[in-house]
Amino acid sequence: MKDATFTFRLEEDLKLRFTTLARTLDRSSADLLRDYILEFVERQEKTYVSSRARHDA
Repeated sequence: MKDATFTFRLEEDLKLRFTTLARTLDRSSADLLRDYILEFVERQEKTYVSSRARHDA
């Protein structure tokens, strides 16, 4: 699968806190963000499909 870049802004303090915690967990910020985004998408897709199935029934 081809990689894509995701650029967004957030408060400097929040970024520092996030990167500090990521290092504490021996993870890169990018790895954590990928995991969080994947988890969110999978959860929302499951919820949408489940909701759609109930609606169509």
